[in-house]
Amino acid sequence: MFNFKDIPQLGNLLKEALQLKSKIDAIKEELVNVIIEGEVGGGLVKAKMNGKFELLSIEISDELLNKENFDKSLLEALITSAVNVTAEKVRDKVKEKMKEAAGGIEIPGLFD
Repeated sequence: MFNFKDIPQLGNLLKEALQLKSKIDAIKEELVNVIIEGEVGGGLVKAKMNGKFELLSIEISDELLNKENFDKSLLEALITSAVNVTAEKVRDKVKEKMKEAAGGIEIPGLFD
């Protein structure tokens, strides 16, 4: 049953939720400028993403392209792997920032 004495507590809870949302929005804007790099194959392929999971670049080593036995499927696999490794690093960074915003509490389902 609803108790009118709980109204101030509900107001405080709403205020805290709005503050958290504001912090999360600020972090999302900040993450646009965070650049994360991942590499695979001992640096044969590198990928860069920002904190919004936007792929910024792919770098392919000349060593990989100059091989006599160039293997297209290997190149494709390395690119895919580099993007996935980088995305995982971005995901970890986002979780870390969101946890900071929530006062050390991990918010389940946020960027999982």
